[in-house]
Amino acid sequence: LLFLFQERFNTNYELEIPQFNGNYGANSNEVYEEVELYLASLDAIKGARRLTVFRREESRSVNFGPAHDEVIQECFKGATMSWSHHVQIVGTDNRVDRRWFSLETARSNERLLSAYFDHIAKAAAEFKKESRGITIYTNNGDGRYGDGW
Repeated sequence: LLFLFQERFNTNYELEIPQFNGNYGANSNEVYEEVELYLASLDAIKGARRLTVFRREESRSVNFGPAHDEVIQECFKGATMSWSHHVQIVGTDNRVDRRWFSLETARSNERLLSAYFDHIAKAAAEFKKESRGITIYTNNGDGRYGDGW
């Protein structure tokens, strides 16, 4: 009964964005990667108490993201968006983990979610473009892929 009461009056949404689609992690989730890059691009990340450090393939710079259970808040069109990153060890051998981002926001912000995720995708693409290393190709050599610097 208490659960039904809480659900009825719950004023927040919590969306989960898993690292992989499906049960066995066969397909990467593009939204997870976009959120990871987006959060790394935010000034709000600098205010976090704990951060993870990573470098993406093709990137020339080190990036920062929220550590496990760290909350990063930002404002989008007047709405508070709270992000957290979670890691769960699966199985007894501690080799497999499940990772996901959670987004918590007020139910009244539902109309903003589509625009917010579009904003995230655009900002992540721009951040990825800015941090990508440059490969210079020459006309010398035999024209194979190894001619880049």
